Amino acid sequence: MPNNNYMMPQYQNYQVQQPRQDNANFNYVRDRAEAEQWAIAPGSKLFFEDQNGSWLYIKSLGYGPNDRPIFTAYKREEPIQQEPKQDTFDFTKYDNEMNCVKNDISELKEMLKELTNKPTYNKFDKKGGGK
Repeated sequence: MPNNNYMMPQYQNYQVQQPRQDNANFNYVRDRAEAEQWAIAPGSKLFFEDQNGSWLYIKSLGYGPNDRPIFTAYKREEPIQQEPKQDTFDFTKYDNEMNCVKNDISELKEMLKELTNKPTYNKFDKKGGGK
């Protein structure tokens, strides 16, 4: 009689994902056509630079059997050197406004002095009581 308590082991399908390696080594080529014809392994990425150094190319290929290589080209351009800007701000046209602000501040300072220098009135000074 078979043993019904015995369980068959369950096996699962695991897909092993291959590690991706991004090596930033440049291959030097004569032109774009040579970079496009370069053989590439599945799951890899290649970097190319043309002999003039004016173009960079990247060619990559996925792991899938139906994947096609992806090819991108980048033109290397030198950054435009801009001359540093000089301070050409003209403060003279604001002199009148600055003088008005300075006068207002001086008037406010004077008013503050007058308010703080007034003698304080003590209601108990003249009355003799409350001391």
